[in-house]
Amino acid sequence: YVKKQRTLPRCGDCKRKLFGITAARPHEWSKMSQTHKHVTRAYGGSVCARCVRDRIVRAFLIEEQQIVKKVLKAQAKAAKLKQPRLAAKVAAAATSSSAAKKSAAPRTEKRSGKKKE
Repeated sequence: YVKKQRTLPRCGDCKRKLFGITAARPHEWSKMSQTHKHVTRAYGGSVCARCVRDRIVRAFLIEEQQIVKKVLKAQAKAAKLKQPRLAAKVAAAATSSSAAKKSAAPRTEKRSGKKKE
């Protein structure tokens, strides 16, 4: 009787063989110590090093993208808030200068300190 061949565990993402893990049949696995069944890394016995690295980089880039979106949104909001003020000042300056040109007589009205609501 020829026993079945031992197989190396494979990566759950890319299906490559996992290095650093002993090849064994399921019954042999139950008798092996933990040091033979995994490597000391995140996702040690189930995902290869390349896939773990890709996951970390992907998570970092997604986080960075979210931060950039927040910053751009804040900048757009700040620009939107500043823009009407500038537009109002420019419009007021333009109307006052054109009105001053039309009427050469000086104004005698005095402004009161109260704000209009």
